[in-house]
Amino acid sequence: QKHFDACQKCRHVIRIAALLSLSAASIGETPESLFRRGVESFRKEDWQGAIESWQEVERSGRSSGELYYNLGNAYYRAGGIGKAIIYYERARELMPRDREVRQNLELARMATVDRIERPVRLIVWNWVDKVRDSVSLFELSRVVFVTGILAAAAVAFWLFGPLSLRRRLRLASVGVILVYILVLGWYAWRSMLDSNVRAVVLEAKVDVFSAPDSAATQVFTLHEGTEASERDAIAGWSHVVLPDGRAGWLPSQTVERI
Repeated sequence: QKHFDACQKCRHVIRIAALLSLSAASIGETPESLFRRGVESFRKEDWQGAIESWQEVERSGRSSGELYYNLGNAYYRAGGIGKAIIYYERARELMPRDREVRQNLELARMATVDRIERPVRLIVWNWVDKVRDSVSLFELSRVVFVTGILAAAAVAFWLFGPLSLRRRLRLASVGVILVYILVLGWYAWRSMLDSNVRAVVLEAKVDVFSAPDSAATQVFTLHEGTEASERDAIAGWSHVVLPDGRAGWLPSQTVERI
């Protein structure tokens, strides 16, 4: 459990404290003071106190990857595996290359009861997924913006630049445009994947039914921390699909969206 030692948190405490402004929170405290109160609670092993303080920061609108990471740690220590996974996943979306976030997420997943068999895939596709998710959607949007400007400049240069320079820089112009198309496709791919609603089970045990009705046939049971795709929601029921293809309906209040 070395990833949860207090010294491991110092870097994240400093980083998040630097991000917090002095705007007033709803209870009259600043986000900075709320975060510091959460840090003190965490150091005293008052996990619930840390959670309450950091969630006040979140409700004030001062969210960040570091804040989500620390909330995940507090929930993990408090025994809330489902919430821990949710906040680690949220932190990973904002800090996709942070090794501690990935490691702690895997530790939390190992503490779950359900073992969902995923479809067998070629190793190359796992590598593709790793590269695809190594950059956050926000970072990709910045790259798309910059490469778009460069591509537009390349097109303008190709149309109106001196003929002698156009010949010399032909390959460079084509390369810039191809990079823009590649990055734009990458961004569209990530946007499509991120639009899929993912949810985590929060109840210790929940029955899944064949229809949105507790009188329907029970098809299987899930436990806290299990992740699934939420495909539909109706009248207080959510339709979820597991990575192994199993699907069913469960009460919406038993899951939370990532």
